[in-house]
Amino acid sequence: MTESNPFVKKMGLEWEPSKLELVSNQMVDSYFAPLDDEDWEDLKLPVRPNLTSYVICKL
Repeated sequence: MTESNPFVKKMGLEWEPSKLELVSNQMVDSYFAPLDDEDWEDLKLPVRPNLTSYVICKL
């Protein structure tokens, strides 16, 4: 795939690990683990009270 994309080839980008089979469960878990940061706050999304009726109208 890198051969067909001159931008990727020029920049020398390579995936690490190079194959999906080399991705361990520990690697995946590290991306979804809670942050160890006192100042971190979860994203608070606004409440949408009419969401159900909105979704039903679009269906």
